[in-house]
Amino acid sequence: GVTGWVDAGSQGADRIADPIAVAKSSPQQGRVLINIGRGGILPKGDTMDLSLADVAAAKDAIARNRDFIVGVKARLSKEVAGANDVEVLRRAQEVATSFNLPVMIHMGQTVSPLPRLMDLLKRGDIVTHMFAPPPNSIVDENGRILPEVLAARRRGVWFDVANGRTGHIRWDTVDRIMQAGFWPDTISTDWNTMSRTTGVVDFPNVISKFL
Repeated sequence: GVTGWVDAGSQGADRIADPIAVAKSSPQQGRVLINIGRGGILPKGDTMDLSLADVAAAKDAIARNRDFIVGVKARLSKEVAGANDVEVLRRAQEVATSFNLPVMIHMGQTVSPLPRLMDLLKRGDIVTHMFAPPPNSIVDENGRILPEVLAARRRGVWFDVANGRTGHIRWDTVDRIMQAGFWPDTISTDWNTMSRTTGVVDFPNVISKFL
């Protein structure tokens, strides 16, 4: 039942040809988000070295592959971007706005507080891992949705599930957010090669959790 897919930032400008080649040969429609870190996902952090958040390289890669690149990914976890998270997001926006594309941010385990990041998002941008637990959850300690999150939704920012691993979703956090009536705009798997061992079997399985 899955008729299309998006790779959410596995590769940056240096190796963006790899996921694009997969998308071109896929039996389903495939599209790609480019990682603002030019090296893509790296063991020591995509943009821990801020020079890897290379605006010029990303713009050039998008210009050459505009039919398949549909957005810019900024992974902002503390082990990925560290204290660079705000500047990484600014650079991702600089790239995205040049092509009228959305930015997707990986929220949750960030150095900067979530409200500071929310304020940098524009209409059409995507917040993924929306059920990430505290300290940088979309709800406060009383279970209320943060004002900055509500403001982001009002201006047209989308909120996505991205089941992923344990650190990306916690079911007590899901309960609190659902009780507040803040429903996801989209449901996604964040599937990777380890997913079958971390509770993300496939897309119907993820949907069934929320049903």
